[in-house]
Amino acid sequence: MATALSYSRVRYQKLRNLSRFSKILRLQSSRCCQERDNLPEFGSSVLSELSMIDPDLDVGKKLANPIELQKNIEARGLENINIQKLAIKYGRMMKIKQEKDALDQERKMLNNQIQTMIKEKIQNEEIENVKVKARGLREQHDTVVKSLQDVHHEVNLMAFGLPNTLSLLTPVDNEEVLEVFGSTEIKQKKDNFSHIEVAEKTDLIKFSSVGDQAFYFTAEAAELHQHLLSYFSTRVVDQGFIPMKTPDFFKDFVIEGCGIHKEMAYLMHQPYVDQGIQYCVLGTSEASFAAYLTKMNISQKSLPLQLMSVGPSYSPVRKSLYPGLFSAAQTSKVNLLGVNSTSEESYSTFTELQQLILEMYKQLEIPLRLILVPAHKLKLSEEIRAELQIWTPSLQEYLSVASISVLGDYISRRLAVGPVGIPEFQASTLHMVYGEVLDTTRLIAVLLEHGSLDKKAGTYQMMKSNIFNQFNNDV
Repeated sequence: MATALSYSRVRYQKLRNLSRFSKILRLQSSRCCQERDNLPEFGSSVLSELSMIDPDLDVGKKLANPIELQKNIEARGLENINIQKLAIKYGRMMKIKQEKDALDQERKMLNNQIQTMIKEKIQNEEIENVKVKARGLREQHDTVVKSLQDVHHEVNLMAFGLPNTLSLLTPVDNEEVLEVFGSTEIKQKKDNFSHIEVAEKTDLIKFSSVGDQAFYFTAEAAELHQHLLSYFSTRVVDQGFIPMKTPDFFKDFVIEGCGIHKEMAYLMHQPYVDQGIQYCVLGTSEASFAAYLTKMNISQKSLPLQLMSVGPSYSPVRKSLYPGLFSAAQTSKVNLLGVNSTSEESYSTFTELQQLILEMYKQLEIPLRLILVPAHKLKLSEEIRAELQIWTPSLQEYLSVASISVLGDYISRRLAVGPVGIPEFQASTLHMVYGEVLDTTRLIAVLLEHGSLDKKAGTYQMMKSNIFNQFNNDV
C-alpha cells in the first residue's frame, strides 16, 4: 500500500517552513514557555487597557458566601488564594465607592444651586463662593475616583484566580462512574502490547529521533486519522452544530479570560506587532471559540448557539506519566461549544452531549466508561466535567479520550460576551458548555493496542468495529 501522510505530518511540515513558528516547534517547554515567576500576574492581560474589556468577576456575590467559596477552593486544591485579604480589599473598595457616590450627589446639588442662583440673579460674589466650593469638591472627587480605580484593579487582580462555582453534582474526592461498557477481561495481560511496539514492528507510526512526542502517521494509521475526523465531525453536525474554522493562535487576554495560564500555551515571537500583547498558540480549544466570541453581543434569536470546530491542537512539551502518543504535544481535535441563556439549559445540553458521545464511542466495541471528574482535577473555568475513558491494555487503566464540561458564565463574564434582546427578568449573562469530542492522536494510540500483533512475525492487524465499516460505506 502506498504510504499516506497524516494531516498532522502535513501540518508539521507547513509550520516548520514558517519562521515565526519554527522556534515554537523546536523548543522544549522549559524554553518555549516562560516560568510563572517571570510572567505578569494572572489576569493582568484582561485587566489592561489594551484588552478594552471591563470583566465582570461578580466578586460581591462570591464573597457573600465565604464558607462555600473556601470549600470550593479547598476541593479544587488551589493555593495562594486569600479570601480574607480579598474581602478586606473589597470592603475598602465599596467604602470608597460610597464616598464617591456621596460626592457625586453633593456636586449635583451644588450645580443645581448655582443654576438656581443665576436664574434668580443672585449677587455674583455669592455665586462665586458656591463655585469655589464646587471646584473643591471636583478636586476631591477626582482624587477619590483615582483611588477607586486603583483599588478596583487590585480587587479584580486578586479575584481573577477565583474558580468557577462548583456544581453540586461534582464529586469532591474520587471520580464517580456513571456507566461502564464492555469488559476489561477481553485481552489477557500476557498478550498485551503498546502502540510503541506497533511502531517498532510496522510503519504505521514514525517517531522522531528527538523523542516519542514528535511523530507522524502513515498508511492505515494516517487513513484512520482522516476517517475519525470525518466520522465524529459529521455526527456532531447532524445534531445541529455549526462547523466553523477557529484560529490556532489568539491574544493573551483571551487565554487568561478562559482561566488558562499563559505557560499552558506556546508564546509566539512577535517583535514588531501589537506591542504589549502576547499571542498564544493553543489550536482548537475553548479559547479558540472564545477568541471568536470575545466582546460579542449575541441575539436571543440565535440561542442556543451551537458551534463545532475541527483542527490541530498544541500543548507545550512537558514530562508526562504516559508514554508515546498518550502525551503527544500535537493532535487534531473535534471540539464543540454550546451557548445558552440560562444555567438550566446548559445542564440539559450537558446531559444530552454525554449520551451523544457515549453512543458514538460504543460503536468501537471496546471497553469504555463515562465518569464525573473529581473537583481537584477540574479547570478553573469548569463547574463539572464528564469524561469518556477507554481501557488501555498497555497501561492497564482507563484513559480519557473525550469530555464535556459546563463552563457556566465564567468566560462570558470575563470576556464581555453578552446577550441582546433577553428580558431583564431573565439571565443577563450567557452560559456555556464545552466539549472535546475527539483527540485523534490519543484515540489512534488506544485503538492500535486493541488490534492484533504477532511480535515474532512482525505482522499487525487493525481491530474491527462498526465505525470502520461506516468508513468504507462513506468512501
